Amino acid sequence: MKIEKAIRKSLPAVICLYGESGSGKTFSALKLAHGLVANAKNNRVCVIDTENHRASHYDTDFDFDVINLEPPFSSSKFIEAIRLAQNEGYGAIIIDSISHEWDGIGGAVYQADNSLLKNKLAVWQEPKKEHKKLMDFILSSKCHFILCARTKAKIKQVGKEIAEDGIVPIQEKTFLYDMLAVFHMYNKGQVEIIKCPKNLQLNIANFLSEAHGKVIADWVNDAGASINLEKLQLQKEARLVAMEGISTFIAWHNELSKENQELLVDIKKELHNTCKEADGNVKLKTNTTFIPSKAPVE
Repeated sequence: MKIEKAIRKSLPAVICLYGESGSGKTFSALKLAHGLVANAKNNRVCVIDTENHRASHYDTDFDFDVINLEPPFSSSKFIEAIRLAQNEGYGAIIIDSISHEWDGIGGAVYQADNSLLKNKLAVWQEPKKEHKKLMDFILSSKCHFILCARTKAKIKQVGKEIAEDGIVPIQEKTFLYDMLAVFHMYNKGQVEIIKCPKNLQLNIANFLSEAHGKVIADWVNDAGASINLEKLQLQKEARLVAMEGISTFIAWHNELSKENQELLVDIKKELHNTCKEADGNVKLKTNTTFIPSKAPVE
């Protein structure tokens, strides 16, 4: 933990488009994605399609590849698809629809509803943990992401009555906090800005286009500092694995290459403490400084 001067980091864009059926999410996402990678070396676009192959309807309008995802729509299945696209060198990934990970067959809500646990809080522990893994994986990826979401009515209580108050994405309630930009789609492609950095808002109006993707990419690339995304992603994954306890962590750690193990050295003490807490603060068979087998010794 330290205090340092605030410098905007060059991180890939993570954008959410949400709207009702026919609002133009998929077509707008494809335009935006191609703009995001237009001037990049890794300029290919991949769509992770949960919508019964519907993204491929636009094969004559855009050049892109697709991963057709079938249920169950578990968080780990989305991570597997993202990792495949990321490792193949795609610059932008569209997930259409990210709502299935939360409220589709095999998604988080489905898992909680079908849990054998009787405690209402306990049934959500595993689905929410897996959802967090997915979001951390997206936020530390090398790729730009456009996440298309279905919608539902937002409900509020007015006196003794229940009333609708607009629409919200079908996803975990804090989902939008992690986005760089959020756009509400309506009327076959028109856009309402819900969230967007101030310096970008003047360039985005009415309908999204490839030009808007280029503007966002330029803004991202013009940041004052770069960040090691491979290290960031690995450290986030390590923190989540450490929450499973020492045995699980060591097994995971031993599968890493020596180079990847070295990327974890500077958070070694934090991982040690997380493992201890996960195991109920039991005394570990290690020194006070946590060094799993095969880990580099400082």
